[in-house]
Amino acid sequence: MKTIKLFAAFALAFQLANAQQPGDLDPTFGTNGVAQTVIADNQSWEADLVSSVVSLSNGKCLAVGSSRLGSTRRVAYVCYNADGTLDSSFGDNGILLVLPSADLQNYGMDAVELPDGTIYSCGHMFSVATYETWPFLVKIKNGQLDTSFGSNGYLIIDIVNALGERMVVQPDGKIVVGGYLEDNILAMRFNPDGSLDNTFGENGLSKIVIEGSEDASFVKDLILQPDGKILLGGFYSTDATYKWAIVRLGANGKLDTTFGEGGIKKMSVGYGHDFVQGIGLQSDGKIVVAGHSWDANLPTLRYSAAVVRLNADGSQDSTFGSDGIFRKNFTAEGCSYVTDLAVSSEDKIYVACSPQEFTVYDLGIFSLDKDGNPNATFGDDGYTSTDLEGKEDQSKALAIQSDGKLLMGVVSYGPNGSPFGVVRYISDIVISSNAIVTTEQTFVAYPNPVKDVLNIEFDGNFSIQIFDMAGRMVLTSENIRTIDVKALAAGNYVIKLTSGDKAYTDRFVKL
Repeated sequence: MKTIKLFAAFALAFQLANAQQPGDLDPTFGTNGVAQTVIADNQSWEADLVSSVVSLSNGKCLAVGSSRLGSTRRVAYVCYNADGTLDSSFGDNGILLVLPSADLQNYGMDAVELPDGTIYSCGHMFSVATYETWPFLVKIKNGQLDTSFGSNGYLIIDIVNALGERMVVQPDGKIVVGGYLEDNILAMRFNPDGSLDNTFGENGLSKIVIEGSEDASFVKDLILQPDGKILLGGFYSTDATYKWAIVRLGANGKLDTTFGEGGIKKMSVGYGHDFVQGIGLQSDGKIVVAGHSWDANLPTLRYSAAVVRLNADGSQDSTFGSDGIFRKNFTAEGCSYVTDLAVSSEDKIYVACSPQEFTVYDLGIFSLDKDGNPNATFGDDGYTSTDLEGKEDQSKALAIQSDGKLLMGVVSYGPNGSPFGVVRYISDIVISSNAIVTTEQTFVAYPNPVKDVLNIEFDGNFSIQIFDMAGRMVLTSENIRTIDVKALAAGNYVIKLTSGDKAYTDRFVKL
């Protein structure tokens, strides 16, 4: 097991001198790979919580979460430059605070960047008195709240007992938020102005009640397929035992009955509680799901990390890992709690986890190759862990930067509480602005920049995948030499051409 310890100056110096391998902390970011920010200072207890981390197209990154000042929790955004310093052009010296309701507790959960740099964010408000919740949206432009959106940059959605956990923005600008309503799986779609899209589900909402699990199902992640369908990953309970639930909706917000059983894939990956925490998509349309699964209660509580792959129709892919599953506890007698998942454009899998054993709380990342085997080029046989000065460390989110480095949103509890935190790791992801040629043959994509139609010159059969700079696949095609890209938002994209067992990549700009 590869462990990065940050206790002594000598150990730090040795680590930094040798931190050039995939899985090591990136010494060019923050302080030895770690950037931490105390938002609400002059308090006896720091209560800053990161929920998500977003890689921005300009090389910066945004941490999303909340910060408590006195008895009130506010939505918090912290923007870091590429070197981990605070971005003075964002908010107030890198920090932007939003208070949708002074009478409620406000939690920021996720954010998405548009190609023009505009940021949408989602979250929810909680009433301590009534235990009711309400979702909200936030719009940020040029580092400040966009006051033309809602009420001075935020919009409270009048849906009681709904929560927003994760979000995506469609190529047409519509916003999809996944969460739960009255403790049932929920997807909401909004128009760019924040109004509910009445063409989606029922009046903009798609509430999924799993039979036998009324009021006991929850969404933890969602992704958008290139064909416009929406995948939601979460868990549900029927007999006081939680199991995995993966739901696919059509672009209209209705259950896609070609997936799983009536649009829902229900799974047990162990013999006790199973919790989904992340979902991703590989370039061939297969679906990767990650979470953790119960092993035992005695002599100590134990959970293993678990990853499975589903075929496009929701059936489990038995060729993945060992008999269709990768399962491992990275501690000897503790828990490997999974928190998030990211899939690279080359289909490698990276999973953030929180290994906890007795009173030791660390950060962890494990990596698998595209078929579910430990990725030997990352960390120690695919795994690395980090201890931030002996504190109680917990990973919260994972993102891949456009240069291939890995960003982890973290909380790290010490004697004074936990500040906002982002940790950056070196990865083994290969990123190039030039075509990567595995044989003497190459391809040409033109014009570049492109407005409407991208032309492909290549001799032979091929398939195309197009990825945005966050690594999300936004378009696919087979043997089509004139690709309509009008629906893509303006910005930078990576195009990957695959022919047989050879692959080539290049970049282009969409106007």
